[in-house]
Amino acid sequence: MHVLTYFSLKTAFNLFIP
Repeated sequence: MHVLTYFSLKTAFNLFIP
């Protein structure tokens, strides 16, 4: 998995699931 993809998913989860 690419680093950018990892951060994108991490950010998405943090935004949708605080």
